[in-house]
Amino acid sequence: MGISVAAGAVAVTGAALVVAAVFGAAELPARVLVIAAVVAWFSARVRDLRAVAAVTALAGAVFVGFLANRYGELTGGEGWSYAPLILFAAALGAGCQRMTMTAEDRSGRQTGATPRPCPWETNTMAMPPGSRSGGPDGR
Repeated sequence: MGISVAAGAVAVTGAALVVAAVFGAAELPARVLVIAAVVAWFSARVRDLRAVAAVTALAGAVFVGFLANRYGELTGGEGWSYAPLILFAAALGAGCQRMTMTAEDRSGRQTGATPRPCPWETNTMAMPPGSRSGGPDGR
């Protein structure tokens, strides 16, 4: 979990630096959309929901404290009215990630029969072409 949170913190911080350089202070909708996109991307890639929650909270605090207000101030201003968009983006990303997981990924154990390897892939002995049993030539 620690590595995931650190990677998410780096992604959010990098996005905040880019947003601060590209968009003006009055362009809060554009700023929050970029931060929300980064959070959605992160939450779609990370399986640990605790890491997603930590990075989402960090993204909300960075947005409100540094992109909507100045000097890390988390009170006042209209930044908190945009913050639910970041939470919504995290929920969307986590939902998409959850929907694309297979049943095996969700449970951590195999659910179906394991596929048998092809006989010619498990043979460790070097043999001339065409002499392997079960090979592509049907022998």
